[in-house]
Amino acid sequence: MARPPPPHASSGSERRHATRATVRWTDPEEGTRTATARVPAHVRPGEPVHVWLDSRGREVLPPVDDASVWQYGIGMGTLAAGSTAAVLLLAHRAVRRVALRRRLEEWERDWARTGPLWTHRGV
Repeated sequence: MARPPPPHASSGSERRHATRATVRWTDPEEGTRTATARVPAHVRPGEPVHVWLDSRGREVLPPVDDASVWQYGIGMGTLAAGSTAAVLLLAHRAVRRVALRRRLEEWERDWARTGPLWTHRGV
């Protein structure tokens, strides 16, 4: 593994502790391959290092671990349950408000008919 000159200072803690280097690996189908990838700064030439590359040799993020998958699943499940509960609560409030308005209108109509008989006004 040959190292290019040290990189310029960049933002992000990962970039401060990593450098670009030429990496070499053996592909079962294509034989020995090389690419330039970001490796930890403390790695010495010839020392094994995990680097994730796509089929075109471009550097990609490593696959997520099981804990991240569980965390994402639980988070999205909680979000879905909370959103469903919020929608149901808002729908319940809307239906209740409409029902209350109709009930009050019915009471007004009924009072308009029976009120004069009870109070002897307008009879």
